[in-house]
Amino acid sequence: INQWSRTLVHDGEKVFMCSPCLIGRENAPRDDGTSTQVDILCDAGFKYLNLQNNLNVRDIEMNRTTLAYAKSKGMKFTVWTGEGKTLDDVGEIRRWKDNSVTDWSRRKMYRMLDNENVINWLVLDEPEYRNADECREFMLRTKALFPYNPVQMNNCWMGISGRFAGLPTDILMVDYYLTCDGTTLEMVVSKVDVLRSIAPGKPCWYFMESENSLHPRIPSYKEQIAQCWGSIAAGASGLSWFVNMPTSRCCYDALVDVNREILDNVDFLCSDELCGGAISSETENYIRCLTRRHGGEWRIYTANINPHPNAKVKFTLPPDIPQNAKVEVLYENRSLKAKNGVFADSFDGFSRHIYRIKRICFTCKSVETS
Repeated sequence: INQWSRTLVHDGEKVFMCSPCLIGRENAPRDDGTSTQVDILCDAGFKYLNLQNNLNVRDIEMNRTTLAYAKSKGMKFTVWTGEGKTLDDVGEIRRWKDNSVTDWSRRKMYRMLDNENVINWLVLDEPEYRNADECREFMLRTKALFPYNPVQMNNCWMGISGRFAGLPTDILMVDYYLTCDGTTLEMVVSKVDVLRSIAPGKPCWYFMESENSLHPRIPSYKEQIAQCWGSIAAGASGLSWFVNMPTSRCCYDALVDVNREILDNVDFLCSDELCGGAISSETENYIRCLTRRHGGEWRIYTANINPHPNAKVKFTLPPDIPQNAKVEVLYENRSLKAKNGVFADSFDGFSRHIYRIKRICFTCKSVETS
């Protein structure tokens, strides 16, 4: 973990996790060991996969095959072995105990699923429903098994805002879904602020809504774009989407577009170079803004996390960025002009803009490429 940028490095490569989540038992490989879902994701440009595993022999064998096939196609993984809430016959939450499943069985599962393309392990899901002391001991024992990989849990919101945020975890992660009744996109993005305030140096990841049969609706294309880029602009350094392959075309298209753009910006999103930040004329509950530098280039990531359009948003550049320069709007085939350290742009509701400014080479009086 690069604690300065709150990002991951795997095999010397910067990692910004952008991973669809597949429930292993519902996405079995073919008889020949290949996988329809993996083929679709690879063809769509995805590099990372969050694969959920249940602790039983059938699931482990299926997922082992899926991981091997995905590895052959160059994919890297979060392996989610996190055990969920345990319910008794009448539906009440039962106290979770370590001896409900033996540590021996878990260690065997980890050995069967481990390979060099596993980046991190998600081993505990929503600990808020369990005894905190037992969760702490479980996390410490599990972390000891993986001295070279981040080991994490995923919190629901009430755990991040309460005592469970302090449990041993290498990566802070929260699920808080836009599609729950009464939730606004600004509420979703604001949770990144809380994650970043908990522990300096820890990556802050989001388990976002993709498509969930338990929720009343699916995010629109614009909502998906805004919640992803809004969270990134707030400082999130990893995304995964719950759960499985989406059946909504607009949601799927948004995930493909977000993934493509993230992979195109990894060097900047994971940069640890010192960089002043551009300042928006709007407050953070309307426009989110993040500035990153890599070499001789700056990129400014912005998102309107509000459904209302804004005809003129001004951005004031920090002194280290050229004050009078061309501002290229990536992926939109247009450009703006910064004058005296200020430029302006318009935003549709739930839209994002990514700006690029290059350093001016005074020797040759041209823009220096990185």
